[in-house]
Formats: sequence, structure tokens, C-alpha cells
Amino acid sequence: MAGYNRAVGMPNYSSSSGGYFIPELWAPRIQVKFYAKSAFREISNTMYEGDIKKFGDVVNIRTYPSITIGNYVKGQALDIQVPSSTPTSLTINKGKYFNVLVDDVDEAQSDINLLDEFAKAAGEDIAVAIDRDVLQNVYSSADTDNVGTTAGVSSGGFDLGESTDPVLLTKVNILDTIVDANSVLDEQNVPDDERWIVLPPIFTNLISKSDLKDCSMTGDKESIIRNGKIGKIDNMTIYMSNNLYSVTDGTTSNTCWYCLFGHPIAISFAEQLVETYIERANNTFGKFLRGLHVYGYDVTKAEGLGYIYAEKG
Repeated sequence: MAGYNRAVGMPNYSSSSGGYFIPELWAPRIQVKFYAKSAFREISNTMYEGDIKKFGDVVNIRTYPSITIGNYVKGQALDIQVPSSTPTSLTINKGKYFNVLVDDVDEAQSDINLLDEFAKAAGEDIAVAIDRDVLQNVYSSADTDNVGTTAGVSSGGFDLGESTDPVLLTKVNILDTIVDANSVLDEQNVPDDERWIVLPPIFTNLISKSDLKDCSMTGDKESIIRNGKIGKIDNMTIYMSNNLYSVTDGTTSNTCWYCLFGHPIAISFAEQLVETYIERANNTFGKFLRGLHVYGYDVTKAEGLGYIYAEKG
């Protein structure tokens, strides 16, 4: 900073100009960082988290077999079925880490606890990185009957968009499209409770401009919180996220988003913070703040997951 305005000939005592009589002051608080809202914990289940121990562990998940139901007439011979099912697995094969060096001099002279603040920031940034990893990859494992221009396992009657033919979302049709996604889950007999949909801000903006202008109509008393939850429409909890996968459509040349919807039973997630510790640096005077976060996820019930391929109309 150049210091306070002064008349010609008056000396400049500010520290930025080489003077030492007027010190440069720093606010004792670190400026708030606006982290991307993370939704992955809200839209997945963690029922197998207690079974993991270390990186590389595989949790085998049993699945229910389909039982054949036959018609019966008195005195008939009964057909025999031997039920079988193919288990699915959840592998703990992903990891995120941080490694921060804080010099002893900086730590001693700082008016805030640098190690504490950096640890807090690292934890938030890891959550955002994992959220982006999950949201931008699970869409490809959605059930084929829950996506596309003929979505719906029974009717094929719902247009949820596909590559080169996206749904053009506007404030007029945004609510109808959410209802259509919910109906796709109905046709898959997905449980009514805990259904969700994740939308980017450009589409939640359309909800605010639609016939559902009053946020209290969503049934929530509070505004958007850290997980991006903004309310409920037609039995689906709406989450807002900047971490959804998006592409430039080959036909429209516009940005299109893979807007996920489903039920927590569809995505299994397990995380494990293996280590967070402070260690003396061996080649300088300072300390390392290090953390390793090990996790895994998979779509273990594809019938409970779908997406809307959409652009702003």
C-alpha cells in the first residue's frame, strides 16, 4: 500500500515504501474460503464403511436373487428353482493426500495457529475433491432404463435427454422434468424415502424462477447449507453442486450437465482417514502437516441411479 495521501515534500513513513515508522497490519482472521458444496455423503450409503481396514480392501456385497413366481392349479407338479445371485464388490482403491510445510519462523511470528488453519483448509479441500470424483464418475454406471430419451423401465415414456439431444431446461419445464425423473424411479420400484437429485446452480436458478418461487413450499425452513440441500420437490430432495460432470454437446455446442438422481442405496461409499500428523522436517527448520484419506465407492444398485442430460434452454 502507498500509505495515506500527503502533500508534496512530506516524507512517506509507510512500510510499503521502505519506511519503518508505520507498520503494515494484518487481520488476525484468515479470510473465509468459499468451498464448493459437497453432496456425496448425502446421496450415497455408508453401510459397509465399518468393514474396511486398509487401502486395497475389498468388501463383497451380497445381492438378493430374483425368485420366479408361478401360477398354481390344484394337483399340479411344482417347478423347482434354485435361487442364485452374483455378489458385487466395493474396493477401497482411492486416496487423497496433503503435505504442507510450515517454517518454524513463520509459525513463531504468526498471530494465528497456522497448522490448525491449514489442517482445517485441507480437510475441506479433500471433501471437495472426493465430491468431484464421485459426482463426475458414477453417472456412467446408471441403469440404462433410467437415462435417455425413452427412459422408464416399464413405459419408456420419459425424455431425460441424451448426447446430441439434450433436454432444454427452462423455468417452464424444470419442475415437470424433476417429476419425470421421480417417475422413472417409480417404475424401478425404488423406495420412496430419501430420493434425491443433484443440479448445477444454472438449473436451481430456474426452480427459483418457476411456479415454485417460494422456498418454503419445498418444506424446508432453512436456506442452502454446506451440503447444497435446497428443499424437496415431488418427494425428491434437491441438492445444488458445482461438481457435476459437464461436456460441450457435439450438436448444440452448448454446455450440458449430467444431472444425477436416485436413492442412496444405489451408491455405496466408504471412507477412512488413515493418518493426519505433524512431523519435523529433516532438511530445514519447520514442520510438515501431512494427511492421507483413503476411500472407495461404486454403484452397487444401478436401478436406483439415473441422470438427466440437459442444457439451459
